[in-house]
Amino acid sequence: MFLQRNRISGIIPSEMGRIEGLRGLNLDDNEITGPIPSEIGLCATVHFLAFGGNDITGHIPIELFNLKLEALHAELNRITGSIPTNIGQLQQLFSCKILIISSKIVHFTSGSLSHTFDNLYMMQ
Repeated sequence: MFLQRNRISGIIPSEMGRIEGLRGLNLDDNEITGPIPSEIGLCATVHFLAFGGNDITGHIPIELFNLKLEALHAELNRITGSIPTNIGQLQQLFSCKILIISSKIVHFTSGSLSHTFDNLYMMQ
């Protein structure tokens, strides 16, 4: 589902987690606020998530790391918290954009990255 650059505003509905057969969700460069709903982690068929360039707040839900993600883009938001250590379970992940320094700085408060990415063989 490609919805980037459509001036979509408001929160991401938790019902997005009930879309059967969803392979990807691109909400880049909209006016989305609020948190990423953990229910998206229920979409077992999702391989690509892009939330970059919005005004998303809160943490990245740990449920997203149960998916077989190949790409996760959440840069240029106001995401806080630590990067979940189970990101290392995403062995198919080849593209991960979480932290990009800009006018919207992402703050990760704790945790060590040294071993978190050890199993991500596909990362470029």
